Amino acid sequence: MVFDVDKDGKMSIDKTMFNAELDTNPTNVEAFFTGGSFTKTDLSVVTLTGAFNGFYDIVNGYAKTNGGLRSSIKIALVNTMKLS
Repeated sequence: MVFDVDKDGKMSIDKTMFNAELDTNPTNVEAFFTGGSFTKTDLSVVTLTGAFNGFYDIVNGYAKTNGGLRSSIKIALVNTMKLS
């Protein structure tokens, strides 16, 4: 496995496997990260949306100014002040 996530959510990469895949099929590596055509081992082609695109959507959901984490923190602070 090229990527692994431990119990604390820390992601690690097997550099040897990653570099081997990058040398063998850089187009697939690019498609995995950013989206595009990905050729499977049976030579069929699928379209990926890309890991970074999905990651961006998740992080943006927490960080955007009109909701998410900032909104949750603001609500928590307001509620805490009301209790004081």
